[in-house]
This record gives sequence, C-alpha cells and structure tokens, in this order.
Amino acid sequence: MHKLEKIRRLTSYKTKQFTLTLNPELVSLFKIACNKNKINMTNVVETFMITYIDNNKLLETKSGQDY
Repeated sequence: MHKLEKIRRLTSYKTKQFTLTLNPELVSLFKIACNKNKINMTNVVETFMITYIDNNKLLETKSGQDY
C-alpha cells in the first residue's frame, strides 16, 4: 500500500475515541489556536499523529505488508 493510500485509510472511518489528560490551560490555548486557524482540533491531532508515525517509518510498507 502506498503511503498516501495508507494515510487516507488511517484518517477515514473514525470510530475510536480516546481520552487525554492535559493541563486545562494547554487545552484552552490549543482550542483558541485551532479556532483562529479555522481548523478542527481532531484534524490537528491527526496531522500530528500521522507526521509522528511517518517520522518513525511506520507508514512505509515492506513486501506488501501494512506493518
């Protein structure tokens, strides 16, 4: 699977929720920044996660395997 196809698959079919425990001021500032840039908070977190995964070479496939 090509990297772009994998990213599309990973950012589609959203069924999993998870909870984070963060500093309330951090969350507030993050929400303000997202609103300022007119972007959904989930999309920003997804972008960070995809970038982090890619930096750790986990989007690359070997011999047709996903992981």
